[in-house]
Amino acid sequence: MKFAIIAAGEGSRLAAEGVDAPKPLVRIHGERLIDRLVRIFMENGAEEIVAICNDRMADVEQRLHDISNKGLNGKRVPLRYVVKSTPGSMHSFCELSAYLYGGLFVLTTVDTIFREDEFAAYVKAFRDAGTPMFPVTDFIDDERPLYVGTNDNGLIDGFYDAPHGCRYISTGIYGLTPDALHTLHGCMERGEVRMRQFQRALIADGMQIRYFPMSKVLDIDHKSDIEKAEQFLAEASGIEHRKEKMCTIDAQDTKEYGTPRKAMMIGRAPRFSPNAEEKDAAILKAVGDILEKQGFAVAEYMKEDALAEKGIKVVPDDVAFIFSMARSEDALAVLQEATEKGIRVINNPQGVTLCNSRRSIDQLMRDNDVPTAPHYIRGAGWVKSDRGHDVCFCPDEQTVSQKMRTLAPAIATAHLEGHEVKFYGVVGRFFHPADYDDIRQTAERLSRLTGVEVYGGDAIVNANGTFAIIDFNDWPSFAACRDEAAGEIARMAMPENDAKH
Repeated sequence: MKFAIIAAGEGSRLAAEGVDAPKPLVRIHGERLIDRLVRIFMENGAEEIVAICNDRMADVEQRLHDISNKGLNGKRVPLRYVVKSTPGSMHSFCELSAYLYGGLFVLTTVDTIFREDEFAAYVKAFRDAGTPMFPVTDFIDDERPLYVGTNDNGLIDGFYDAPHGCRYISTGIYGLTPDALHTLHGCMERGEVRMRQFQRALIADGMQIRYFPMSKVLDIDHKSDIEKAEQFLAEASGIEHRKEKMCTIDAQDTKEYGTPRKAMMIGRAPRFSPNAEEKDAAILKAVGDILEKQGFAVAEYMKEDALAEKGIKVVPDDVAFIFSMARSEDALAVLQEATEKGIRVINNPQGVTLCNSRRSIDQLMRDNDVPTAPHYIRGAGWVKSDRGHDVCFCPDEQTVSQKMRTLAPAIATAHLEGHEVKFYGVVGRFFHPADYDDIRQTAERLSRLTGVEVYGGDAIVNANGTFAIIDFNDWPSFAACRDEAAGEIARMAMPENDAKH
């Protein structure tokens, strides 16, 4: 796979604010921006890296020359670079395009800051899929964000200058195939200059682009962004440190009764994981892998339908913990009996049953003064099936009425303006994204009201900072923060937690 870096901007805003170094040479977390990207790309299997810088920044050209000829951190780097001033990023992309034929490539600007573990997961997913894939984020800290429309098939269906109910924005990272270069050259012929015009042209040309959620992605436009990036990477380093520590817990801690404690892992049936079966399976496996490293005997990995297929109606008495993503009535009945025998089940089957009904969760939130979307009255609204995965935006009363009949039983709520925040949590232990403390507190309260300890959901945050919870559900895939969440879920089985339940 090839990687491409656009480093041809002027960095005029940084210079105006007193930053002397050209943007590609600005140091974040002790590392030049250009060096950081080259290092990360090499760590993710770069076969070749191509970059462009402008012809007015000799220091940047010299740095690229040094990396190309001397390598980076003692390692050879297959780097080639172009020195040319261009009117904008799309023109820079075009200058690099001649080197990007022949396979998958990832393109980004030099000032993109992200968590390295999330980027590695993205590259793997892109490489495995072999089709265009763009990382997206629900973290918005951009002067002119490009909003990304997504659908239930895991695809991007539009790029917008205004929110339009979109959950995500573009990160400025693009995973593409050589077919996209035809669209690029078409944009150039039309005199277009902005990358967002290119992205819209990809959709217009019928290209199917998958999206990959990432927790937070920053770029460096102002001096204040440098401090934000420093803090973000420091926090990310702390997460990596905690993950490493998580895997070094003394296995003897799990042998309180003389033999390894046994855990049972039950996965979600495919019909409850539309377009997310692999991601749902990945978080459960990650929890099981950590438990095994901690000395647990992981009794079984099975999908919930296998309980009935194998005739399992009673969980064996030697099972101490069950980590379950099950949602079917048959599986929940088996798990409910297990809880009555004193076996710890995460998530509690009664809470999962409650989450299975959107009407029940909606009423629970209203009864307990949890901020949520008002009941639908008129105008635009959302119709959500009670027990299915269907969620439809309706621009008017007629469409709402039609969808209420089509999806019955269903609920209808008013449309709220604002940006959508997708959240993930493990009650009392972990919440993502970390910088929404007010949403965290409300989500924790909902977690305790429902008894669902491993949870996810969506909130709408409006311009004045107030929010409304529009969805709450049991055990999501944690795709944006899987490793850290898995560690905290696994810790729920540690002996020190027994007294709490």
